Amino acid sequence: MTVNLKIFLSAILLLISTVNTMAASTDWVDLGGGQARLLATKDAVTNQISGVLEVKLNSGWKTYWRSPGNSGIPPEFDFGGSDFLTLESVSFPVPKWIETDDYSFLGYTDKVSFPFSAKGETMDTSLRLDLLIGVCENICIPATAQFSIPADALNTSDPGAEVEIELAQASLPLPPADDFRVYNLSRDNEGLILDMAAPPAPGKLFVIAEQRGRWISDPVPVSRNGNNASVRFLVPASVLDKLDENTEWSYTLLQLSDDNHTIARAVEGTLELSVKP
Repeated sequence: MTVNLKIFLSAILLLISTVNTMAASTDWVDLGGGQARLLATKDAVTNQISGVLEVKLNSGWKTYWRSPGNSGIPPEFDFGGSDFLTLESVSFPVPKWIETDDYSFLGYTDKVSFPFSAKGETMDTSLRLDLLIGVCENICIPATAQFSIPADALNTSDPGAEVEIELAQASLPLPPADDFRVYNLSRDNEGLILDMAAPPAPGKLFVIAEQRGRWISDPVPVSRNGNNASVRFLVPASVLDKLDENTEWSYTLLQLSDDNHTIARAVEGTLELSVKP
């Protein structure tokens, strides 16, 4: 097959894949230490919506991951002002390990895009996002912003938005692998116990546990024992008292590079919680 024919067929496949897809984006909104905008696509047949909040930070500025440590401000996404919309999920890309003179944390610099998925209930679906996000230079400040995409805009075409959404989705943590995963999540009277597979590596290893909508742990460093490790989380009593066997939990496992400055491997998965007597 010649190169020109490959290009032609690729273009046809792209046209077929996007013929039922509509997209829109908002203007950029100032955050103090950067700017942000909302982008979304909607399938004209299923009304399935995919989108991103795209954040561009000024040079030297930073923002936080979903678990920001003791003093950080995690991003909060409120789609409650939307019309005829059911939000399904908001996802966090693989973070960076950021070190300052005073502390270290997991977060983002330069540019980060947070993907989300939702279901539109009618052709009149509109998007409204109320954002709270911490932006930091020497100190951290809370920034708020509002973004709206009305129904008529969401039902138009914006190929640039589709590209940004696909790139954002590619930056998410991978599914668990056999040699890199949490394989058991249990609790006793003091907290949570995570048992995991993690091959030896020189860089630091962190894990967080999350009960969606209720509680997210701080990142906990993991000490390996061969290819396995076990970590205990001390969970606040107010959370622990509400846990039961049907509680849905997820986890994120992060392996730092040899120099402990970047994330070399990241996976996210879900587990059922077993309760020990």
